[in-house]
Amino acid sequence: ASVTFGKYNTASNYCSAAFGNSTLATGEHSFAEGSGSRAEGSMSHAEGWGARACGRGSHAEGQSTETTNECEHAQGRFNMSHAHTIDSIGIGNNTDDRRNATEVTDDGKMYVLGIGNYNGRNTGASGVKDLASEFHWLQTRIAELEAKLGGK
Repeated sequence: ASVTFGKYNTASNYCSAAFGNSTLATGEHSFAEGSGSRAEGSMSHAEGWGARACGRGSHAEGQSTETTNECEHAQGRFNMSHAHTIDSIGIGNNTDDRRNATEVTDDGKMYVLGIGNYNGRNTGASGVKDLASEFHWLQTRIAELEAKLGGK
């Protein structure tokens, strides 16, 4: 059985629920709430305004956030989901301007806007470094400078 509350909602799969206005829960055991939100992956949860949870066990919240991977989480607005994203905070302005303030990938790497040439969209691109790599470089540089200063 599935359940809906509100206006223009659809819950069409086993144990799915859709609350609010124009929400859609098509994944098995999925839950959509808010306005225009869609929970399409099984056991997914979409909440907010136009959020879309497609990955199995994923959670999208905020304005027009999207999850495409299994167990992925997205929050904020207009995030960018990549093949290996498991968490993102979206700071985009519209569907043509999707980007993240932060992004974590399934190998444990974290990317932060403005650090390591990460622009909120280019995880994994040539020349882009994750936060740990940038910290390592900084620690190495500090040690080199301390050695020079100590040698004077």
